[in-house]
Amino acid sequence: MCMAATMVAADDVTQFFKSHPNVSGVEQGGHILFSNRRIGLAFKHSQNGFILDRLYGIAEDQNFLIEGEGTNGSNLFEVVVTLDPKLVHKDERWNSKPGFYGIFDEMAGDAFTIGSQSATNTSWWQEDLDSLAVLHLEWNGIDMREDKGAMDVKVTVTLRDGDPMSYWHINIHNRSQRYGIERIRFPMLSLAPIGKAENNQLLLPQNRGRLVTDPFNQSSKIIGEIYYACHFNMQFQALYDDHSGNGIYLGTQDPAPNLIQIEIDHNPKEILW
Repeated sequence: MCMAATMVAADDVTQFFKSHPNVSGVEQGGHILFSNRRIGLAFKHSQNGFILDRLYGIAEDQNFLIEGEGTNGSNLFEVVVTLDPKLVHKDERWNSKPGFYGIFDEMAGDAFTIGSQSATNTSWWQEDLDSLAVLHLEWNGIDMREDKGAMDVKVTVTLRDGDPMSYWHINIHNRSQRYGIERIRFPMLSLAPIGKAENNQLLLPQNRGRLVTDPFNQSSKIIGEIYYACHFNMQFQALYDDHSGNGIYLGTQDPAPNLIQIEIDHNPKEILW
């Protein structure tokens, strides 16, 4: 396959989203465009990773991500890894505490983060089924410091005909005998205001339910150490414009109440979810 080394203009991407039939994915000018006539996704593709560049509501003519790199540095995921405690000869599991936030650092330490621009090589392919398509993104041979090529990451995104939702899944294979996975942040989204920022509302299932008005301009952190299933009663969140009604639904679909930390940070230009 030959591919021109030109970048795809934003208008061309939008036109593809609006005009391309059915569920389809193509690569043009270093971008992977994936759309089902309801939602459009654009990923920048490089040798070292993938960046989610557009998350676009077609009927609403709304891009839900900020333009350019956000606070997260365009990482689609972050994997926090730390030393196996046996390698530092320190095991304090006997020292039980009412909280668990510092246990991993206290037992092992030397934690570091691996982002989505760290692969030795990458690949993608599309799986077409009856009324849906699955986009497969693969990061292969990620270095874990001195353990070269010890981690692989696979992300799948599923779109269904006529469905405004996209369905995301991540799978990580860690072959290191030295480092273990402490936590995974996925997906990381730098959300833009929908319409005017002051008209935005952030809906959170915190305690008995919480509605944050004008979340981009809050003077303090929206949430602190928040976990499902003890602080969040359900797994969804939503950001919407109360004038137009346009918005984005965010959430997990975990059938078991596994522990999930919800992290939301903000500034006047973005919400990092």
